[in-house]
Amino acid sequence: MPVTALKWRPVSQQIKTANVLVSAQADGYLRHWHVTSQKMLREGLVAANNDLMCLDYNDSGTLLANAGSDGIIRIYDEVSKKQMTEFEGKKYPTHSSKVFCVKFNPQDTNMVISTAWDQNMLIYDLRTSGPVHVMT
Repeated sequence: MPVTALKWRPVSQQIKTANVLVSAQADGYLRHWHVTSQKMLREGLVAANNDLMCLDYNDSGTLLANAGSDGIIRIYDEVSKKQMTEFEGKKYPTHSSKVFCVKFNPQDTNMVISTAWDQNMLIYDLRTSGPVHVMT
């Protein structure tokens, strides 16, 4: 399946391995590649039958956000390598269609914005349970 998004993982005090490229795949997988050694470090299925479309890191590289065709925003802790939270429509108002872009706010890493085919921009605060603003 094709790669739909790429992002270099930032290096920081908590994340020391350099030259790690993360790919989002149309088959629902996230893959971490060590470019220097040309080896895949790990892969994980985000959701079966979910075309991943976008991903982004916070500035320290400790949090990874991704989203795709299921409209769910998922946040991962890169230190523990576990999913931290997800924003999905059963609990919170979310996107009704494919998410094409997700970005951390570089001034406040608790804030994430997403845009989708539904023409909405949702701003999430990781300290709360769902979107704090919706812009249409």
